[in-house]
Amino acid sequence: MKKSIILLLITLSLFSSEKNPTKEEVTKLYIATFNRAPDKLGIDYWLNSNLKLSEIAKSFFEQAETEKIYPKSSSIDFFINSVYLNLFNRKADREGFNYWKRELEERYYSRNLFILTLINGALNQDREILNNKTEVGLYFINNNLNNPNLAKVYIRHITDSRNSVKMIKRAIDDRVKYQPENEQYSKYLWHLFPPDKKFANFFGINPKANIDILDAWRITRGVGVKIAIIDGTFDIYHEDLKDNIIQTYNADNNSSDVYNHSYSTSHGSICAGFSASPMNGVGIIGSAPEAKLILISQESNDIISMIRAFEKAKEFGAKVISCSWGTEHISEALKSELKSLYDANITIIFASGNDKKNFDEMGIDDESEQESVIGVGATDERNDVSYYSNYGSNIDILAPGGDTDIVGMVGLDDSGEKGDNYRLGLVNNNYSFVNGTSFSAPLVAGVVALMYSANPKLTPFEIRKIIIETADKIGGESANYINGFDIYRAYGKINAKRAVEKAFNY
Repeated sequence: MKKSIILLLITLSLFSSEKNPTKEEVTKLYIATFNRAPDKLGIDYWLNSNLKLSEIAKSFFEQAETEKIYPKSSSIDFFINSVYLNLFNRKADREGFNYWKRELEERYYSRNLFILTLINGALNQDREILNNKTEVGLYFINNNLNNPNLAKVYIRHITDSRNSVKMIKRAIDDRVKYQPENEQYSKYLWHLFPPDKKFANFFGINPKANIDILDAWRITRGVGVKIAIIDGTFDIYHEDLKDNIIQTYNADNNSSDVYNHSYSTSHGSICAGFSASPMNGVGIIGSAPEAKLILISQESNDIISMIRAFEKAKEFGAKVISCSWGTEHISEALKSELKSLYDANITIIFASGNDKKNFDEMGIDDESEQESVIGVGATDERNDVSYYSNYGSNIDILAPGGDTDIVGMVGLDDSGEKGDNYRLGLVNNNYSFVNGTSFSAPLVAGVVALMYSANPKLTPFEIRKIIIETADKIGGESANYINGFDIYRAYGKINAKRAVEKAFNY
């Protein structure tokens, strides 16, 4: 009875004081109904409609978007919990659920009135979450953004933590400020999107050799996801890496020192760059430029150090782990560790290697072949499997790795004098053209980060399934796909656009 009286008072106050709605009120209505920030065009329309807030709420239920989210066949149970999740990141408690189910079934409340009452009755942590979401929604429209999919991704990552608000506001700032075509070496990034035509024609690059990432970035650039790179050493001060590094760890000596102190190239830096070099106006772009990096150095063959590396990645919050190495003889201890991480909803990527070797041969049991892992081979500038890529019936997907006999992929090099020479007269000492499955794997890891950013609820099983189902079949007449699989080309080349779109709607 007490709850009923309180809710009745809230409802009466809605109508007794109703005036022209504010931008904040309509923003909350968007969040509650659609689980997204408003788009700029949409909110301008409703604010200029001369409708009261209750009339706008009612009109929302006449929109195609609402029908898609809450089809007429959906239950009241589904509707109640959906709105609670949209507003407060939780399902309704038992008392609240039973109350609202009765009210809606008896038609004492309409669905739109239920939403308005729930918004205005939010308390404590629920109110904090809603206020955070509203702040982000307002920031989105105040920056004149109009992408509904992007608006949904941003709201999906907001919690009661102020850090979640800061993270998304920074992503919005970067979205407005940085565009792919403005990056220093964007015209050479044939592995991500079609490159400069003169560059492509000179080196014989197939315009379809890329992973079609521009449309994926319209949904997300990887915000809210952490990628762990387990490799050798890293140039943590690199201009095109440092801003996305949030944690470092050396599994061999239990320290935080992962820096390359020698004059050999930091293989780990190159890998990390292909995953998450930020859009910052310099250099290259990683496949998930807004994801954050956990860099873990592990160079010994000691199994204890190896397992410690994976455990630290988990401890630091990695959702994706990328490994550009393999032993061809995985230990039972590492198998068990990888399965444990898989069961903890962490997706692990391993490169297949560069020896043009058939992993189906007797005696080979590589990390990239495990059921708990996505095994990655390489494609080249011609848009076919790279000549060096290891293969077998347990490799899952291919991604650009390049062929340096043609040009290779432009990636990071160690900074300054430690870097390579002025490669091909095209890039400076901080960058170089490289090739190998070592770089295909982190490229895939970045796409997986995009998928998790678009839909944080996905499991590693679903990630792999989506990647396979959305892959591009390559090789033309040379290919021999049986039930979708070619021994040399696996299930095909990863397609970022289709993978992220399917993840978003999964």
